[in-house]
Amino acid sequence: MKRHFWVAVALILLAFALRLRDIDRYDLWYDEIGQVNVASRATLSEILQGVRRHHAASPLSYLGTAIAVRLGGRSELALRFEPLIWSVLAAALTMRAARALAPGSALWAGLLAAVSPFAIRYAQEVRFYALGLMWAAAVFCLVALAAKNEIRPNRYASLALCGAMTALLYSHVYSVFIIVPTFMMSLLLARPGDHLKLALWQAGAYAAAGALFIPWLFNGLMVKAHPFGEHVFTLHAQRAVVAGLELTPIVVRWLR
Repeated sequence: MKRHFWVAVALILLAFALRLRDIDRYDLWYDEIGQVNVASRATLSEILQGVRRHHAASPLSYLGTAIAVRLGGRSELALRFEPLIWSVLAAALTMRAARALAPGSALWAGLLAAVSPFAIRYAQEVRFYALGLMWAAAVFCLVALAAKNEIRPNRYASLALCGAMTALLYSHVYSVFIIVPTFMMSLLLARPGDHLKLALWQAGAYAAAGALFIPWLFNGLMVKAHPFGEHVFTLHAQRAVVAGLELTPIVVRWLR
């Protein structure tokens, strides 16, 4: 057990080192500059107003960047260090969730999370990706712990799950799609007698998170225009997005 603990610590340090390597190799790109400019505004109200003008954006990542700007300045290292921390925490939470699901897989899961090229790449970008990954890992971890009876689905667990899901929604609205996989995971892993209790626990926590997200849903996301054009909001286009197609120029022309 002690050896496994130190291996887990080594994997977290490995995740940190891989994400720190060459973190400031490239200049900030277009989306990062937009987020930093909004986060650099003087007041919270001005920051939120700027986020509203970024289509389908949620404010939590921008607020994290605002703190990073004020603490460390506007260098690539200072700005990208914040998502690096979220990505490392995501690796740790992945390891903890795997330990609940299958104890022998925990270190392997930690290794995969630590060396994942996608996780490393998006840990070095001043956007919502690493923050969203961390909160998604927290939601999955809580559900896994409850499904395997390592925590009881009581009021404290409900508050934790509601808080994690709310933070996830405020990281990015598309994270709502995590709800179905977590329900399926709990139904597959829990004992049959616990299915209803777990389903009600998750439904209550997710409903509360949705209610807490309503203010931003109507005041921040309900924008009329999209920079790619009105065709993006057609039913055909949304089906393509859900199916995993990227809105490349070829696909956009086809959707028209």
